[in-house]
Amino acid sequence: MDRTADAVIIGGGIMGASAAYFLTKLGFGKVVLLEKHLLASGATGHSAANVRQHYSNEVTVRLAKRAVEMFSAFHEELGYPCGFEQVGYMIMAREEDRPAIEHVVRLQQKFGVDARLISREDVRELSPDVDLSDIVGGCYESKSGYADPRATVYALAHRAQELGARIEQLAPVRAIERKGDRVTGVTTSRGAISTRLVVNCAGPWADRIGHMVGIHYSLRFSRELDVKFQLAAKQRVFPVSADPRNGTYFRPQSGGFAIAGLTFPKDIEPCDPESYNDKATAGEVEFISAKLGRRMPRISEGLPVAGWAGVYSITDDWHPIVGDMPGFDGYYHFHGGSGHGFKIAPPIGEALADIIAGKKPAIDISPLHFSRFEKGGQFWSAWGAGNRA
Repeated sequence: MDRTADAVIIGGGIMGASAAYFLTKLGFGKVVLLEKHLLASGATGHSAANVRQHYSNEVTVRLAKRAVEMFSAFHEELGYPCGFEQVGYMIMAREEDRPAIEHVVRLQQKFGVDARLISREDVRELSPDVDLSDIVGGCYESKSGYADPRATVYALAHRAQELGARIEQLAPVRAIERKGDRVTGVTTSRGAISTRLVVNCAGPWADRIGHMVGIHYSLRFSRELDVKFQLAAKQRVFPVSADPRNGTYFRPQSGGFAIAGLTFPKDIEPCDPESYNDKATAGEVEFISAKLGRRMPRISEGLPVAGWAGVYSITDDWHPIVGDMPGFDGYYHFHGGSGHGFKIAPPIGEALADIIAGKKPAIDISPLHFSRFEKGGQFWSAWGAGNRA
């Protein structure tokens, strides 16, 4: 049976769910969200879901600020919880990190982010159990925190469905149909859908979707580890914390747990999204525990209770690809999160929905357009290459 839709969104992670919700909220006709497995079963479901505003460029700072506003209000707006905990975000810095944090904090403050440089004593006050032997200070954002990645996707998707969107899970895309320079439909394992608009939100599978219509993205894929620890009963509260020179980050988790992982600068572990090992090995758990123990012994002394690995889809400049495809009417990109897609996907989805609907978005996301790689508009980071951005 041939079906019709005004927009078909491919991918049921945070980007696809965001696009579906905001398009439906605008009343954009029949919106269909396709997911080849289950919602949030891919990269999003394995995300640490840190929600920070520490970025080197105007567009990402503005998007991250909007993201914090959204996560803070999502339960009320959507009617479903997203698990956002506003515990703050801190970077612990050595002397050589000062130029990076000073640049970012100046930019954040310019756009109204509640961020500040902090002293060594401030770090101790925010996180009393941290080893400060090589730390000179850092920076802190009071309104940042973390969310539940699966709950966030479910909240966005459920609300989109209530507003009229159709969600089809276990529906892998087989082909994107075109007539000349225009999208005409999508074929899935369940049959054909006639549509004039497709949004590629397929995450690590975005390149495979692009190949269906002759579009190639320069993406790399990296296996990224996280370990969950049971905390001691008297563990003191601490913010989401990044320790770039030790190569770790850690944050609290509701219920008396903490989550820790590796951060950049570090080596990329190339992987195939279809076949990579999504479980942390015993050796990997021990490795993260040892690195964490150098900075936060109280966490590393806790009992590791789970370990997993997600996938980063990395673009050449570590920023997402978002927008239309000139010369191919009805095809839009929204993928390539590069390690920070979770937190900024909702405001990007909001802006992209406005663009698709012919409205001017509150935040100009044109710097994220695919054409930047041809025009020399790649992003720069105060921290160098990596997802610190």
